Amino acid sequence: MPFPDAISRLPRARLAGDGLRMPSLRTVLALSCLSLQFLRANEASFEMASISIRTRESVGTDLVGTTFRVQSTSDLDAEGVVQSFNGEWYLLEGTIGYQSILQIENLETGEIAEGILLIDIPSAGDENLNFLTDFFEVDRAVGATTAAALEFGLVNLSATATWARASGSAEGGVRLEFDGTVGDLLGTLSFTVPFEIQHYRGTLSYTPPTEVGALVEARIQTQRSGIPDQKFEGPFPLRLAENGTLIRSAARWTGPGDVAFDVLGSLDIEGVEFPVSRIPRRPQYSGTFFFADGDPGTPFTEEYDVWDLFIADANDADRDGIPDLSDPADLPPPQVTPEIRLAVADGNLQLEVKAKAGVTVTMERRDTLASGAWAAVQSFVMANDSDSIVLPLPAGAAAFWRVTAP
Repeated sequence: MPFPDAISRLPRARLAGDGLRMPSLRTVLALSCLSLQFLRANEASFEMASISIRTRESVGTDLVGTTFRVQSTSDLDAEGVVQSFNGEWYLLEGTIGYQSILQIENLETGEIAEGILLIDIPSAGDENLNFLTDFFEVDRAVGATTAAALEFGLVNLSATATWARASGSAEGGVRLEFDGTVGDLLGTLSFTVPFEIQHYRGTLSYTPPTEVGALVEARIQTQRSGIPDQKFEGPFPLRLAENGTLIRSAARWTGPGDVAFDVLGSLDIEGVEFPVSRIPRRPQYSGTFFFADGDPGTPFTEEYDVWDLFIADANDADRDGIPDLSDPADLPPPQVTPEIRLAVADGNLQLEVKAKAGVTVTMERRDTLASGAWAAVQSFVMANDSDSIVLPLPAGAAAFWRVTAP
């Protein structure tokens, strides 16, 4: 039972050809494998997670016991005809809305129907603020019910999706229960779809840049959370841009089963850049990357290809608050303007000074703002980025303080 009208409405770049996934990439991109040698390697933690959900076929029954096989795919040709079943549920909207093409086959009559599955995932936020969607973190259990729908041409079936995945496991199941029928084909149908997420953790070893524009030689080594015998490793070449972001070069990694995976560089998709950006005021970085083919074992290339990455780098050789990953060793540390906050506590004044550890600051005072010279009260070296000093209340009607730094 074909439903071309429904499939033609799919708002997917892979169908419309107007977004990030362009087949021409396969012919115009030259991907390289770099062999890196490290002169002085730092090490940071590295995480990556696919934003697609991998599912497997499922068998379900309707109210009268008719058996159906259910399969999902993102592999369609330009006319919207299914080419193969790869099980991919792919992101459609925000971090919560997913979509796939669903084929339902009546195993008793051989009748087949295809429609569009629209489904929300649970835990679509970032509760622990690590810039990875909670649903895709293996350490976090999933157990919730969300909304779903199935579009067959002009007929829409609402559904509920009950998700279950244990903490520490990469695999789980989602039970779909559809409310309604499509002619005599489905009846009221329910089935449980096995699913898995792909979340890898490991290290990023790198040689710090010597100047802006310089190559940052780096390499990743990761293991899959929940399935540690699956690994990704390979070069992660970066270049430090003037705005402080890191631009990735194309690379080739070895993935699970010793299969080669080509990674697109930050500038390899025309009109869209994917740098690795530092999170403000944190020793952390986040970004997105694309595999040229997220599942090289299948003929279809534009599947499981979009991944989020997260780097945490505690290395800071010059103690200027910028991780070594994006801090050239030959640049002086930036000037930091000190900040102060004054409060009254227990009959005294408490002056909180914020600057950089190791910076010498001088505290000054005068009794009016309109006139008079500032008099130095004391100078001290900041032991931390924030220090507090207790001062007696002024004897006069008012007093004013400031702090200066070189």
